[in-house]
Amino acid sequence: MLISVIVPVYQAAATLEESVDSLTALPGEYAGSVEVILVDDGSTDGSGELSERIAARSECVKVIHQENKGVAQARNAGMAQAVGKYLMFMDADDRFISDQWKTVITSAEKGTDFVAFSYYSLFTDGKLAEEPFPEEVDGSADDSRFMETLLGTPLLHTCWGKLFRADIVRQHKVSFPSGVAVGEDYIFVMEYCKYISTVRLSNIPVLQYLQNPAGAMRTFHLKKRMDCLAILWRYCTEYTADPARSKYSETMCLYQFFSMLTIIRSLVSSVRGGERRRLTGELLRTPVVKDIVAHVPTDKLSFYRRFEYTIVKHQMTLLTVGYFSIKQSLMK
Repeated sequence: MLISVIVPVYQAAATLEESVDSLTALPGEYAGSVEVILVDDGSTDGSGELSERIAARSECVKVIHQENKGVAQARNAGMAQAVGKYLMFMDADDRFISDQWKTVITSAEKGTDFVAFSYYSLFTDGKLAEEPFPEEVDGSADDSRFMETLLGTPLLHTCWGKLFRADIVRQHKVSFPSGVAVGEDYIFVMEYCKYISTVRLSNIPVLQYLQNPAGAMRTFHLKKRMDCLAILWRYCTEYTADPARSKYSETMCLYQFFSMLTIIRSLVSSVRGGERRRLTGELLRTPVVKDIVAHVPTDKLSFYRRFEYTIVKHQMTLLTVGYFSIKQSLMK
């Protein structure tokens, strides 16, 4: 078996069948090269039963059932049962571009330690937007273009649409961390990349990732987001403290600063009235925000980013709320 595709399944009855169909539409010449592992994470909407029906009609699909433990543990459970040389991940509401199986399998056959493909963002109105890497890379994992992409952009923060060698994962016990609601896959990718020698970043899109801003706003939870930001900041700081990666520290700090600004913008967009001011003030006073701001290389900031840096650093709550409210309105 060449590739094991792991799909966490939770309350996904509306999208699961189409997602799995996109994975199992393999050209005949590749039959037997791919297995799809559906991990039912305690769904109550019939997703578990649907998974079994899908598996009954497709030899390459198998199902794991577990009590609800979250996406990280679902992926870990799938990895434990995978038999493929490579691991690949996809979410149960995304779609694989079936015509690209040849591209993915050919890449796997080359034996590269880590292969990442670009993707399309699929919006709720049906529009597609390609999300390419700044540059394609094919060679050493020490290539600065790869590290700049890993630590300075969101393009490698997700585990889906990538090939991971199963033997490297098992040898170094790389797994998805529990208790991290946002960014658990980024930690997995970064931890895995500690142990690789060869890498390929390809601007051939292989899947469509469903973007659902409305859903994200409905589920915005400040404490959870800030707890996860603190975990990621601590992990990334330790990651770039290693002499082999220390030269990328500024790149990492800048990106974490931008991530923090995204959380502020999400807060301002999803909360109204006095509660918005209170929570924004609370956010600006958190230790992780203060620590990130203290490490930002300000000489690398554009004019408007310096303004954002200033109002956050000095905890100007009302100005922060007003500025990001206007900015959000202009982005619509």
